[in-house]
Order: sequence, then structure tokens, then C-alpha cells
Amino acid sequence: MDYNSINFKKDLLKIGVKSGDSVFVMCSANKVFKKTGYRLPVHFVLKDLIEVIGETGTVMALGFSEKRKTIIKRESIFDIKKTPTDCGIFSELLRRKKGAIRSIHPIFSAIAYGEKAKEYCLEHHKSPYPFGKYSPYYKITHDGGKYLGIGVGVEAYTPAHMIEDYFEQSFKHKMYEDNTLILDCIANNRETRTVETYTRREMGKVFFAPNRYLKLLGINYSKLFSKCGIKLFSMNMNEYFFSGVRQHNIRNITIYSTGLPKFVEAIGRFYDRLKNIL
Repeated sequence: MDYNSINFKKDLLKIGVKSGDSVFVMCSANKVFKKTGYRLPVHFVLKDLIEVIGETGTVMALGFSEKRKTIIKRESIFDIKKTPTDCGIFSELLRRKKGAIRSIHPIFSAIAYGEKAKEYCLEHHKSPYPFGKYSPYYKITHDGGKYLGIGVGVEAYTPAHMIEDYFEQSFKHKMYEDNTLILDCIANNRETRTVETYTRREMGKVFFAPNRYLKLLGINYSKLFSKCGIKLFSMNMNEYFFSGVRQHNIRNITIYSTGLPKFVEAIGRFYDRLKNIL
């Protein structure tokens, strides 16, 4: 089974990705390999996506620091130009692309390329909440951005953390350590600047139910398997965010607490893990 650029671009259009869109991407070449047995040419995937969204479009991906554990311990410093990301081949290729913009955040940076890359990425350092209102994730969401999963679905949607950061300390679950860290970063002009940020705490054996949560949100989404066997998933990020905020306010429901009985949640957790293995 071989990758086909023409078919892939047609499939992007089928699930609602079009010219001028701002698209946040999670891509797992490993999961594609497990399902199909062939290596996804991620460089072609990125090129074809950029062609579909065109000159007025923007593509974004996670740029989380590869060295974030040592950065938190202050054993190393986040360098916006040199620190690699450990968020997969797609993110790393985007980081290295000429003209790409990376946000200044020592732990949870994002990378964007396209017309609105600067607009999305330049204020990430202003909020101690990494997925808060100054983050690239928040900005692309409130600008009508679309989530595109390649080889993955809603379970990989990391910007879901925006709902937690929207509520800050009043969120149902305690997501962050009590105190912020002030960490050094090396900016594009090679000057050192400091960024204040909360760091996420260990959640322990918390129930995580992204698929059931998506059903509770009641929003529209699209998914299909391409002719190459690649799983594609898309949804409107703004709809997901505001529906999640409403569910928290009205029903006290979160992605970690869906309101189901504990034994049902346990069965669901087992089923989700089984699906990921198969």
C-alpha cells in the first residue's frame, strides 16, 4: 500500500480541510505503520497539506521541548531555534521548515507555518497557563481553526487542555503544581528571556475518556480511512472548546470525569487501551 498525494489531498477536502484554513495537526507515523505496514512519507504529507490550505492557510503542530524534564530542573535551557521537539516526525519537520515560527515557551511550545503563524505564536510567554488565552492553541481555536488527526483521532487532541486552563484554579481537577516556575529561554535574537509557567502535576490513575467525552460534547466531526489506509479525523476546535466549557459549567463533566459509573469507566478504559494495541 503506497502513499498517493492526489488521493490524500482529495481526502483532506472530503473531511473539510480546504484553502485558507488554519489547521492544527497531530500525526502518528507509528500508528499508520502498525495499521498498514508501510512507512508514512511525512515530508510528502506536510507538503500536500500546505498545498491544500494554500498561501492564506496556516498549519500548526506541537513543539514541546525534547529536553523539558531537564529544563524544568534548570539543567538545560530552552533554545527556540535549537531545542528539538519530541512530538513526532511531523512536528520536527515543521520546526525545521524555513519560515516556520515557534512560540517561546520552555515546555509547551507550538510551531506554525503560514499566513497567521506570527499572529498565533508571538504571545505564548505572556500567560503562566501554557494553554491559556495567549497560547497559540487558544488563538488558532478562536480563529476558527480545525483539528486534523493523521493516523490518530480525538484521543490525541492535546489542545483539549485549553478547557482546563480556561478555568484556571477553578477547574474540577487539579492539573498543575501549586507554584509557577520562572525559566530561561533563548529567543530568536539570541537574547535570554524569562518565562513564568505552571508545570503539570502527575495525575495518577485518572480515567481518561476522549471518545466518550466527544460524544457528550455533541459536536460534528469527520473521519475516514484513505485509500492508503491512513486514518483521518477532523473537527472544529472552537466547537469542541465551547462545548467543553458548557459541560463543565452545567454538568460538571470533563474529559477525566464523564459522569458514568466507575465500573463503566473501567470497562471503557480497558476497551480504549485494547483498541490502541490492536
